[in-house]
Amino acid sequence: DRVPDFIPDKWQVEFLDAVDKKQSIIILAPTASGKTYASYYAMESVLKQSTNSVCVYVAPTKALVNQVAATIYSRFNSPCFGLFTRDYRLNIDQCRILVTVPQCLEILLLSPNHQQWRNRIQYVIFDEIHCMSGELGADVWEKCMLMINSPMIGLSATVNNGRDLHRWWTSAEKKRVELYKRSTMREVCYITYNERLADLNKYLYSKK
Repeated sequence: DRVPDFIPDKWQVEFLDAVDKKQSIIILAPTASGKTYASYYAMESVLKQSTNSVCVYVAPTKALVNQVAATIYSRFNSPCFGLFTRDYRLNIDQCRILVTVPQCLEILLLSPNHQQWRNRIQYVIFDEIHCMSGELGADVWEKCMLMINSPMIGLSATVNNGRDLHRWWTSAEKKRVELYKRSTMREVCYITYNERLADLNKYLYSKK
């Protein structure tokens, strides 16, 4: 009943249950395996919660932000989304789903003028979370995660040290309990899936 479009696999049922429980989730699965559906399900759950709740989708590049924004607009058939990159802003304060990059999310979270907006956040989705391990901007990802009081979803197809990431994420949840003086710690659900719907075709280019 939750997903009328298709019959979810066992691992997909896990993340649907985790979203319903408002848990934080790490999903490690190959490209085109269906992990992105978790983000859409989270968006739908936020839109159903109240008329002013917000879901934030964080992508590492402007190109991916634009792609995701177009998909959201098409999927929900509504101008409920907002966009925030270094050179483009759209409907930031009034949107229900904001698509942005980590650096711009940090600006909003630190802005005194956006504290009410910050309190409306119900879910944050970090796509391509393996970018956290990069030399450039890794500290921004971490600061954003610690400044957010809502559950979070992390998506990636290329994390090799998934258990290490899960341990770090759990430690971040403990810090957030202290920062926001919560009575309980939010569970971090760890989901992995290794199968592909189709095998990759490999090619070798040679000048000969």
